[in-house]
Amino acid sequence: DVALSDAGIQQAEKIRDRLKDEKIKAVYSSSLSRARLTADIIAAAHGLTVTADPCLNECNFGYLEGLTFTEISKKYPDLAEVLLGFDIDTRFPGGESFGEFDMRLQQFLPSLESHKTRDTVLIVAHGGTRWHR
Repeated sequence: DVALSDAGIQQAEKIRDRLKDEKIKAVYSSSLSRARLTADIIAAAHGLTVTADPCLNECNFGYLEGLTFTEISKKYPDLAEVLLGFDIDTRFPGGESFGEFDMRLQQFLPSLESHKTRDTVLIVAHGGTRWHR
């Protein structure tokens, strides 16, 4: 759970300022601290509280967390070869597969059903959640 950097805080403040006139009805975020703090900064300008949901957390890369692909290739050459093939069911050692990640993201979707179709809902998550189909 990497903290939000000073540059990240400044970026969150810029997003807050850019969204100040939006009529945001609800704010959800990953439960990881950098997403949560980003969401808190934006939500405060709208008088909203953030609903943190671990379903929105980034993919769990297990033992590979924080390693570059070059480092993975040196430490785990067989796994690096498998990862190049991008099989959705390949599980990261000590973590989850992209398929499991996708299923976890789908568990979040019912949270949105309580909102009207035209409501603006802010979701602060991580890059991998864009991949969700």
